[in-house]
Amino acid sequence: MKVSIPFEKAEYEIFVENGGLLKIGEKFSLKNRHVLLVTDEGVPAKYSEIVAKQCNKVLKICLPKGEKTKCFDKLLFLTESMQKAGFTRNSCIVAVGGGVISDLCGLVASIYMRGIDLYIVPTTLMAQADASVGGKNAINYNGVKNFIGTFYQPSGILVDPQVLQTLDKRYLAEGFVELIKIAVTCDKNFFEQLEKIEPFSLLTDRIIKKGIELKKGIIEQDPEEKGLRRVLNFGHTIGHAIESAEQGKLLHGECVGIGMLAFCSNAVQTRILKLLQKWDLPTSTQLDMEVLHHFIQYDKKRLDKKIRVVYVEKIGSFQFLEETVSEILQRVEKIR
Repeated sequence: MKVSIPFEKAEYEIFVENGGLLKIGEKFSLKNRHVLLVTDEGVPAKYSEIVAKQCNKVLKICLPKGEKTKCFDKLLFLTESMQKAGFTRNSCIVAVGGGVISDLCGLVASIYMRGIDLYIVPTTLMAQADASVGGKNAINYNGVKNFIGTFYQPSGILVDPQVLQTLDKRYLAEGFVELIKIAVTCDKNFFEQLEKIEPFSLLTDRIIKKGIELKKGIIEQDPEEKGLRRVLNFGHTIGHAIESAEQGKLLHGECVGIGMLAFCSNAVQTRILKLLQKWDLPTSTQLDMEVLHHFIQYDKKRLDKKIRVVYVEKIGSFQFLEETVSEILQRVEKIR
């Protein structure tokens, strides 16, 4: 299965294919290019090895796993490594990993010689359903998540659902949150379909493709988040604050799941809560209000004294609201 995403400068394709990893060299013409292959210690080595064997000239780098890798030091390390190895504008980066790797590599690709090709092989459900799709790239700065970044579209994405077989249950569950997010805001029938899925079961390529198609419909209308694309931030205002404050104790999807519960009607909250509990996901936070206030005030969606947030009254629909930090903190009472 293939999803094409058109943009003003170029169109790129997302291949959703069981076993597709074995064909990446052919799909993205990697053989005759200088390839920077980036992965991390949390990704089974066999995946990057499969990709490396399909390249004639490859520089392979394995980074530490976790959010701390999304930093200036690693950004400079990758950039300097490419410079020393003689990478040119015709070279490319292949990111094999989750959202941390795709975010970091996307930023590097966007600034190296003013932009080189980026190919992404998402190895987590979070990355397959959300992080790798849409061209958002960033590193964390001064404790604030994704504070420095760019919009830069990849040249291609290969989603191989078979790689999820080695994924820990906790990471499978946090990725499922991104499917919940897009379904709650955009597709009532898809949400009902998700409610029927057995917890921790390996998701079919059709389920993953449906989530990607829903996101595609949004980002091709608003590639740089100037309007409609802000719906993809449902649950993120409080979610990012919790994630920053917890400093790695909770995963991104776990925090977003908690955040979604604060920005919906009681009827919607009941259904989301039931689904999160079904997948053994956290549903509340006990963080101090002052701590949350500190991180919420740096939200990238802030407009002067208010922050634009996403609210869901009924499954399959949404509305944008503008609220002060104090008003947002009042919603935290719903998740305590």
